[in-house]
Amino acid sequence: MKKHTPLQITCAHKGDTAYIGIKGYIHKWTSASSTDVYLAIKDYKANGVTKAEVYVNTEGGSVFEAEEIVNLLIDNFGRGNVKVKIGALAASAGTVFCTDFYTTGKPNSQFMIHKPRAGSEGTEDDLENTLKLVKDVTARYRKRYAKKMNLTEKEVDALWAKGDHWMTAQEAKDKGLIDEIEEEEEQIDAESRLRLVASGAPNIPEIEQKPVIPNNTDMNLSEMALKVGLPTSASQVEIDQRIEALKKAESNLETLKTENQVKEAQKKAQSIKALLDDAEKDKKITPDQRSHYQKLAEANYESCEAILKEAPSIEAISQAINPSASKESSKGRESWTFEDYQKNPQAWEELEKKDPKKAIELIDAHYKEE
Repeated sequence: MKKHTPLQITCAHKGDTAYIGIKGYIHKWTSASSTDVYLAIKDYKANGVTKAEVYVNTEGGSVFEAEEIVNLLIDNFGRGNVKVKIGALAASAGTVFCTDFYTTGKPNSQFMIHKPRAGSEGTEDDLENTLKLVKDVTARYRKRYAKKMNLTEKEVDALWAKGDHWMTAQEAKDKGLIDEIEEEEEQIDAESRLRLVASGAPNIPEIEQKPVIPNNTDMNLSEMALKVGLPTSASQVEIDQRIEALKKAESNLETLKTENQVKEAQKKAQSIKALLDDAEKDKKITPDQRSHYQKLAEANYESCEAILKEAPSIEAISQAINPSASKESSKGRESWTFEDYQKNPQAWEELEKKDPKKAIELIDAHYKEE
């Protein structure tokens, strides 16, 4: 199973332009999601922002979250007022940003497209519904790539027929996936390198490190030898070998440190998700309250766990006040759209279980091409 880097979404604005950064594995159920983009854009629009510049550096992830962010950008700014800048990587669902907007890449950017994937379990009906869903998503992506790259849909099928189709920045530009290649290369840091590893990129660059010590123009041989832990009698060759060894050790240490940080962040995120999932399942919190408890758990997991452990069931309280309340909880959703349900994940779960056909119809209507 591939390990993914944590999702980071940053939002800021200056003058009439919003600056949005999307780095890491795109998915929901973290403090970073399309909801962050929605809230930021809502605030920026009120302050006169009319354009957006989006930085993308991702191994991919949820097609629904990626498309939701794209839809927010289109709905609020229009395709012509959004510019996308690709960093080290745009893979899988991350390439959806390239298909809808003017996009630039760096000379060392890497790109990957493939057929959308899905996992499923359950009854034969569940599997059939999932199969229809993934076929619909595949059809949308096929049309997107064909339109942006000026290809037929059969030619798109040929590109991803053998699985992951990787492109350099020049190949992506030649095929029309991006519109421009910037002059300067992307600085590959430890996090970007981990994203490339997570995505299975064909080119994994080494991390650039600053020199461990000044060069020999700044000090004589004896001083340099002492600086790197060698006797003052060490030769230039011995000093150079020692410097290279120190550089390698420093690089390994930084990579290990970053990998450990990522593992800890992933472990914490998984623990928080499990805690809040159980709390929702036990009716101790509502979906609307989840973000509040998410922030509390991120700040102090033990405290949040203790609070939820002692919290009574919301359903039990509402039943005591009004026994008919739970029976009426689903009323008023007849006119809800897919977007409405995304604001209430529990309601969406209920719909998928009770009426999967309607769930698919809402998804189709939401992502129907103009």
